Amino acid sequence: MTSKPAYKIYLIYAGVSAFLFEMVFTVNELYRIEIAGFNAMQLVLVGTALELSTFLFEIPTGVLADLKSRKLSVVIGLCLIGLGFFLEGLFPNFLFIFLSQVVWGIGYTFTSGADEAWITDELGGRGLEKDFSEGPRSAR
Repeated sequence: MTSKPAYKIYLIYAGVSAFLFEMVFTVNELYRIEIAGFNAMQLVLVGTALELSTFLFEIPTGVLADLKSRKLSVVIGLCLIGLGFFLEGLFPNFLFIFLSQVVWGIGYTFTSGADEAWITDELGGRGLEKDFSEGPRSAR
């Protein structure tokens, strides 16, 4: 294990993001059912929009992160995820929530893998197996 500031930032990032995502996913479903009045089909469609956008943009955003900046990719991703959540709460109707899930999915692809690659670059890349296993556990 290392004591570099980047490692501490990684642990905080991994722990806080895991906790907040779990909380937001639960609240989102309640919001969609109780406030937006979604039926089962609408819930499936917005979930499909999220997964399809994630599938389609995973490779292009990964290439962008590798060519430009992994740190910038993480920042862009977190901003898009935040924008997606903001749009979803702005108007409780199907179209806005559907589009917000597309934005969220694209944002997720910017962070997917870029955060681990970024911390690997910061820490030098060797002997990080234990460090990576600590990240997800920091949320507990």
